Amino acid sequence: MLEKMAPEMALYGCAWLLFLVVRSGDITIVVKSKEERTGDEQKRVARGLLRSILLEALLFVPASATMVLLLAPLLVPERLKAVTIPQVSLYAALGLISYGFPFASVRHMITRIALRTLQEFAAITQEPPKEKDGK
Repeated sequence: MLEKMAPEMALYGCAWLLFLVVRSGDITIVVKSKEERTGDEQKRVARGLLRSILLEALLFVPASATMVLLLAPLLVPERLKAVTIPQVSLYAALGLISYGFPFASVRHMITRIALRTLQEFAAITQEPPKEKDGK
């Protein structure tokens, strides 16, 4: 069965399945009824947990997998392609990698940049300490 599957589909499938496993806790919170959620869970839902999950599933995971797919010729040396590993399995492994990188790496990098920007902005807007007794 695996031999008939397109390797690219295995890459996308594994990336998406890993997303489901990693975000299973968040998905469970979203599908709970309002009465079943704790206060913290309800706050997360109110702040856009569903939108976050949908954006990740429909935009970020496929974009990350596509980046890895485009880089696959660089990531998979020719000698590895010659080994008896089925191409589908090789691309499935790339799909697992694609969820963690570049998606998580890019998200982490953007978060760090945003936090630094906010820290710099906060430092600029803080009033300098007032001098005491003309000193």
